[in-house]
Amino acid sequence: MNKTVVLTVVNQKGGTGKTVTCENLGIGLANEGKRVLLIDNDPQGSLTISLGYPRPDEITVTLSDILAKVIQEQEIAEDEGIIKHEEGIDLIPANIELSGLEVSLVNVMNREKILKQYVDSVKDKYDFILIDCGPSLGMLTINALAAADRLIIPVQAQYLPAKGLELLLQTVNKVRKYINPSLKIEGVLLTMVDSRTNYAKDISNLIRTVYGGKLHVYKTDIPQSVRASEISAEGKSIYEHDPRGKVADAYRPAVELSFLSPEQQNDVIEAMDYAQCTPSLSQAQRIKKLSQSDEYSLEKVEEIMNEEKKSELDHVTIKNEVLKKYFPKSYTPKQVEDTIVKLLEQWQKQKQKKREMSL
Repeated sequence: MNKTVVLTVVNQKGGTGKTVTCENLGIGLANEGKRVLLIDNDPQGSLTISLGYPRPDEITVTLSDILAKVIQEQEIAEDEGIIKHEEGIDLIPANIELSGLEVSLVNVMNREKILKQYVDSVKDKYDFILIDCGPSLGMLTINALAAADRLIIPVQAQYLPAKGLELLLQTVNKVRKYINPSLKIEGVLLTMVDSRTNYAKDISNLIRTVYGGKLHVYKTDIPQSVRASEISAEGKSIYEHDPRGKVADAYRPAVELSFLSPEQQNDVIEAMDYAQCTPSLSQAQRIKKLSQSDEYSLEKVEEIMNEEKKSELDHVTIKNEVLKKYFPKSYTPKQVEDTIVKLLEQWQKQKQKKREMSL
């Protein structure tokens, strides 16, 4: 039986696409037969409103009531506070009362893990639990980080949202060090990308350049879309509103990879490290198909990841200014090439040795 995945969608900046990502990734998983719980961990109730409940303050039982019972060690009835949504997901809604509960957490013992206690109690009922966070790094967000196995960080392709990424990463590292050592960053998702402008392209390239060596920056961007902006008002997911649109397609690779076993998903993460990119939809579909056959292996996953990059790798350019830092002036181009190849071969051997030791 596959382990439940608890995924938190987080960024302390507002307007980065957290709620849209959480909603549409969750419903995409549900459309593929997964059991999914969405938790609105934002006092503004953004996810609740986006899913078609425009007056969250009128909802009788919300996340604040659930967490209050956890704090007071009261019994929580099965399905208490859970709304069954028409698109196949379960929802724990939120409203402004959650803000008051956050203040009260200051005096609660083990306050960083109140949400985790509840999540752990309902894990067996779901394949995926997705938590949508508000635009802050307060105690509610710390709770969401403590409860999660993995994080997705949506970042809008603009300067200020990108600039705030470093502060978030510092917070994640502290949570990992003191509260949740197993917490992993699944990746950075570039959202609201207007491919028509050079500015958006420049910011996207900057994020990939600065963070691509530390984090997985998803190959697929979430494009800016008028239709995506309309779905919150309609209370529908992008799959119902515009199922064939670019935004719906952008969320599908993660949905396809959800069918892999935990061990296979770890293989994909290793292959992403090696290829320095995340799977496209085509790659994700091929890896999913491979995972269901007797021919599955890490090597074949790596082949798939590298095949789509072949056109890029056929021609690699390294500027002379860069090479001069590492090679004597007397080296011929042939000597430089031979040295680089030898170093890459040594690196490959070390990587293979490390992989064999971990088996």
